[in-house]
Amino acid sequence: MKKNLTKVKLWCTILMMDTDKDVNLLWKPQSFETLLKTCVFDVEKVKYLSPENTQANFFLLDCRDWVIIVPLLRRPDGDFFVMVRQWRHGCNQISTEFPGGVIDEGESPEEAAKRELLEETGLVAKNLVYLGTNSPNPAIMKNRQHFFAATEFENPDDARKLSLDDTEFLTTFLESKKSVIEKMGEGEYIHGMMMCALHLFLKKVAN
Repeated sequence: MKKNLTKVKLWCTILMMDTDKDVNLLWKPQSFETLLKTCVFDVEKVKYLSPENTQANFFLLDCRDWVIIVPLLRRPDGDFFVMVRQWRHGCNQISTEFPGGVIDEGESPEEAAKRELLEETGLVAKNLVYLGTNSPNPAIMKNRQHFFAATEFENPDDARKLSLDDTEFLTTFLESKKSVIEKMGEGEYIHGMMMCALHLFLKKVAN
């Protein structure tokens, strides 16, 4: 299914900010085609014109933006992150992560973060701290990842019942802040975006 270039031009405009400085690096979109639509992402083929005026096809994944929430419970016996464990099909193993998910249509990133936190942990955040936004994989993915922290909750000792999707199976548990920092990047702490989330949390939220 061929499309006009409005969508891809708008997307590229966001990325190409300093055209005078980077003119020898910029690729210009020539045509745009959706090859496959799934419930998770669309596979798109975009023909680009290189800085040397040669053409090449690139294949991109277009999907909704995501949110990740770093929930920290401050207790008399220490600081604890609220973590979730679930199966990840891409790496074929259990992954320990911060809660998060896909932003629904019409939601703001902050609204999605509060919803995902409630659905996966039963916790209601009083407020969220914005940590940043980045690209999960700028080589092939067009979406953005938004990060938030939550450190204050309504009745944290009386969390609500989890509300999970039909294909979502996970467990929620507390892990000490120190332990998560030590384990991140090893064993079950394999998710690259969680490493980024922890980095942003440590950078922007007071210890």
